[in-house]
Amino acid sequence: MKLNFHPLALALALAIPCKLLHAQSIQRAASDAFGTRIGDESVGLYSEGQVRGFSLQEAGNYRIENAYFVRGARVFTDAVSGGSTVRVGPNALGFDFPSPSGVVQYSLLSDAKNRNQLQIGIADALESNLSPYLRGFWTRKSEAGNSISFGSTFFPRTRYADGGEAQVKTLAMVARYQPVDALHLTALADFADWERDADQLFGLSGEVQAPPVPWFRYLGQDWNYSRTKDRTLGLITRYEGIEDWTLSASSIVSQTDVPIYGFSLFSLAPNGDASARATINRGRKVIGRGHELSAVRAFATEKTRSHLNFSTRIRRSDFQNPSSETYSTPSFSIFGPVPQINQPEFVPADGFSRSYTDQDEIGVAYQWRHQNQVAINVGARAIRTRLGNAPLGASAAERSDEDLLYNAAIVIPLADRLTAFATTTRGLEEAGFAPANASNRFSALAPVQSRQNELGFKWLVNEQISAIVTGFDLSKPDAGLSADNRFDYIGTVRNRGIEASLSGAINDQWNIVAGAMRMQPKLSGENVSRGLIGDQPVGRSTELGLLSASYASAPGSWGMDASLNFYGRRPANAANTRYTGGNSILNVGLRYPFKWGDTPAQWRIRVFNVSNHFAWVARPNGLQLFTTPRRLELQLILGE
Repeated sequence: MKLNFHPLALALALAIPCKLLHAQSIQRAASDAFGTRIGDESVGLYSEGQVRGFSLQEAGNYRIENAYFVRGARVFTDAVSGGSTVRVGPNALGFDFPSPSGVVQYSLLSDAKNRNQLQIGIADALESNLSPYLRGFWTRKSEAGNSISFGSTFFPRTRYADGGEAQVKTLAMVARYQPVDALHLTALADFADWERDADQLFGLSGEVQAPPVPWFRYLGQDWNYSRTKDRTLGLITRYEGIEDWTLSASSIVSQTDVPIYGFSLFSLAPNGDASARATINRGRKVIGRGHELSAVRAFATEKTRSHLNFSTRIRRSDFQNPSSETYSTPSFSIFGPVPQINQPEFVPADGFSRSYTDQDEIGVAYQWRHQNQVAINVGARAIRTRLGNAPLGASAAERSDEDLLYNAAIVIPLADRLTAFATTTRGLEEAGFAPANASNRFSALAPVQSRQNELGFKWLVNEQISAIVTGFDLSKPDAGLSADNRFDYIGTVRNRGIEASLSGAINDQWNIVAGAMRMQPKLSGENVSRGLIGDQPVGRSTELGLLSASYASAPGSWGMDASLNFYGRRPANAANTRYTGGNSILNVGLRYPFKWGDTPAQWRIRVFNVSNHFAWVARPNGLQLFTTPRRLELQLILGE
């Protein structure tokens, strides 16, 4: 259904007398250039899918505030999360048990004050399908400090760059309760339902890059679609009733249920001809359970502060792989009509393959800080991992591994505003799931040990601006497609590089966030030495750049912002004979805060990909995506 809604209609409704309020930007909130998200706005060099050449989403390096979190759900939604931060370099030094590749730390909905907020938006005002959406947030806090918050989002019909359409509904709750002064309880619940047309995955049939695919043109079968239900439930507790001790416990269950997942895999020729296969997967389930118990003892002298953390964690992840049905569809040109085949008859599966990952962990960590800003952070963990796999129609196979992991960091002040830091970390990280184009699609790979060493400097240019420069060296087994199209570990990749960040307020009007990363990834192992694959891992940019700024004309007045992101070229195949080129994306925005009667309000306009630049982007799974077109988003925010 297409909505008869002119893009200027909402703007005309705002042409009323109003009192301006202060405009707050994501640039002002970001403490560095490495990745900050608040609500639906973000800025940074990195994201969950790309940090120093690795994916934290696949690695499973998550925290909910400070609680251990094993993500099974496809998403942790904006309805429950107030935002997230990518923790690397100096901003990861405070973790007792850091992860080598970095950590994505989620924050929960704030209860700092009572809140009533409604966001009404149009995701793309340049298209006939305007993709309207609603977000709502509500918080009530008692005089005793107890609170409850709700968040919800609804996209009745949104359209993606590949032409697929979707409906998204989310609902979340965060409750905080303090029965006595020393005991803090936080409960969270996050629910999301997604239904969308089948994904479109692209591979290339030649050595020459394929032509641009028409934006907003669905190339799949009309009957193929996906349905996903995500659930995350958790309880986080903290007790401070024993002198110098803090006891914490958390239990979080995160799961995804995918009764049907459809995708079309296209092999594109340089002239735009495509051969295609449509696949339906039914019955996929992933459940991640993470439990943690810690006891922290604080120590203090006249000149030092320190603490000792005793921690234990239990993790269980269960995977049910779906049954799959694949159908060949007629070849066609992406510029011509899309041939359709009759919807196949559904045949229920008579069983599913299953696997699991169990981890038991005990650890101890110590942090010490002197008043002269010298600091030390050391930790050790013993982890036992049990892996089980039960293929359909075969007996179960199990294996067990034990690892002793450690981390150490030191911070040394070199001058009044200049600090040096050095870290070394060993950890277990995930490699995610086999992609949909692999013969073992959706299979979970075993966790692997990774290591990281870094040396960096942080300079406080003034009270408002900070600069960070870090050299890093990370290595771990790397996953990719083998010659028989199986997704597995194919070698060891070592990413050595340097990153820089500059962020802060230039003056009362201007804020800046700028950053750059340059690295040299190197893949090694038998497959490389035998010449079966190249020595550059697929789908990783060796160069990233960011320049972002925001301007507020005066306190309580309008503001504008702009971000330019640069992504370097990426190897597009395992042999390193084909690359996707680098590209730059410019986004700009305008915010206009005001009063609608007695209600604080804000008008937000954003233009994404201003130049309407099309580019193919190689992914580590050997497939390719393309950039989204120019998009104009209109948003009205009512309430605080």
